Amino acid sequence: MLKIRKNLEKYNRKSYLNTKKTDLEINEIIDCSFGDKPYLIDRRVEEIWSLPLSKLTTYPEASLYSDLKKVLITRFNLDTGCEKNIFLGHGSFNIMERIIHKLVNPGKMLGIGPQFNEIPSEFELAGGVYETVESLGNHRLLSELVTKIRTKQYDVLYIDNPNNPTGFYYDLDFIDKLALECDRAGTIFLVDEAYCEFLSDKSSSFNIFDKHKTMIIVRSFSKTSGLAGVRSGYAVFCDDLAEFYKKITVPFEPSLASLLISLQVVDDLESLEATRKQTTLIKKSFLKYIKSNEVITVLPTSVHTPICTIHIPNIDLYKKLLSIGVIGVSGVSFKNTSVITDSSYVRLCLPTSTNKLDDLINRLSLIG
Repeated sequence: MLKIRKNLEKYNRKSYLNTKKTDLEINEIIDCSFGDKPYLIDRRVEEIWSLPLSKLTTYPEASLYSDLKKVLITRFNLDTGCEKNIFLGHGSFNIMERIIHKLVNPGKMLGIGPQFNEIPSEFELAGGVYETVESLGNHRLLSELVTKIRTKQYDVLYIDNPNNPTGFYYDLDFIDKLALECDRAGTIFLVDEAYCEFLSDKSSSFNIFDKHKTMIIVRSFSKTSGLAGVRSGYAVFCDDLAEFYKKITVPFEPSLASLLISLQVVDDLESLEATRKQTTLIKKSFLKYIKSNEVITVLPTSVHTPICTIHIPNIDLYKKLLSIGVIGVSGVSFKNTSVITDSSYVRLCLPTSTNKLDDLINRLSLIG
């Protein structure tokens, strides 16, 4: 008998990474399943790949990690003493995985459905129980969440903001009220801001974390910076949690190459703003088309995020899109976090160019 964790025997990871591909030729496909298109890769980043091999034979200098933290402090106007609150990792998911398996108590997690299922799934793998409050059509979302948090039953409140798969953004007033309730209940508030780079830095929960006692905000370089393959992310922890996370974090994360690339892009606000403007332009154009379409609807979403969820009742929209060469992510992939989403819902990560968007709209017109 193998000495493995017992809950692994029946565990089945619920992931949208198992997205099916079509049989069409690659040049006929519009892949809207993942946000891994390059945005601002430039010469400065390319030069890093020319590093002498001797640089790879030693561990990265500690000063480089400190340099990245200092840039983040300047960018988000944090107190200079906040360097001890910032931690780096191999992408945002790596940090959240460690939080789940090493930091928080694996009791009960509360979330807002539908949402990024990898984190609730990871919490269940750790032996915990996940519970969702449905957001779709729910005008009492905040009050329901507050009521549940006040029971003090939940070890973690997890929110992806902006939401994945809808691209909807919960404003800071909403987040602040939940954070206050979590402070009172002793519930760790984990805010996943993977897509928040597409919004103004003033929209980030980084602006309020120091007011609270249980907040953790995690961010990524994978989206606006187009660095999904680099695997670099960062997080800010409130004071008490930073002390605990310091005990479980691992040194030399991220890697030297990832660290150097992150340093090149983190404060390139000119390129970041250009990416934000292009993304908003694309999203507004797409939503304008959807508004004119009498068949396809879109769930509430922000005009600034590159993702959204479209819906046609009573059909397998995911398969329908495959038939016209459009690959999305089926709502079934988010079923564990929402009782509503099924294959009639599909998450799309919109193209980064107007030409590709026009192609996508032309194809969608075939079914709507």
